[in-house]
Amino acid sequence: MNYFIFPGLSNQDISIDLICKSVCFHYNLSEQEIKADIRHRAIVEPRQIAMYFAVYYTRLTISKIGNYFGRDHATVLYSRRSIDNLKNTDKEFAKKIDCINNLINSRIQFE
Repeated sequence: MNYFIFPGLSNQDISIDLICKSVCFHYNLSEQEIKADIRHRAIVEPRQIAMYFAVYYTRLTISKIGNYFGRDHATVLYSRRSIDNLKNTDKEFAKKIDCINNLINSRIQFE
């Protein structure tokens, strides 16, 4: 189940790893932090954003996305819904999502 909301996107070379690395780069986090069992807002928001983009950009199932982040499918669905709501109601948050989207689409190779 993919939802393509970003015009002009070819998702062939956008992987969940690229999404995770892009979000981590934006928030100055490590991949271990974003996948850890941490419930601090400073970690939860980036994780939810990464899950949100993974739903829209990859062909992975909701369960596989959840497994990648050490979560279940319900958490992925909740994250997608939460980020959609925030994006539609908070203009500053929408700008942050656009910035991360641009970072993902630039396909920068993170080390």
